[in-house]
Amino acid sequence: MSATTNNISVEQNVPYSFIIYVQDSSGNPVDVHLSANYTFACKIRTDYQSSPLVTLSLGSGIAVASTTPWGVTISLTSAQTLSLPVTANSPLLYDVLMTATNGSVNTMLARGTISVVGAITR
Repeated sequence: MSATTNNISVEQNVPYSFIIYVQDSSGNPVDVHLSANYTFACKIRTDYQSSPLVTLSLGSGIAVASTTPWGVTISLTSAQTLSLPVTANSPLLYDVLMTATNGSVNTMLARGTISVVGAITR
């Protein structure tokens, strides 16, 4: 499975979430409700070499979606979006990695850019 590209826009000081639907290379859903079999990680950076601005993991910003057994919800809190710099000309970068707990398979689920709109009222 190749990673989907999702370029998103978030507003500072406003929570934001989206769902990634996990499929195998044939397009069949992968049941991630068996979360003991997988770990998930997401990092947001200003560029590929920078330190992460935000790091998410299963139970801390990443959850198995309750609406479908093959969905993973990525969530940013208001505090996390407020901490992101406004990106007038250079959006931030993010990706979401799923790893089998036995370490045998790493799967990049999603990647893309994040445009951050500044908050006037905080």
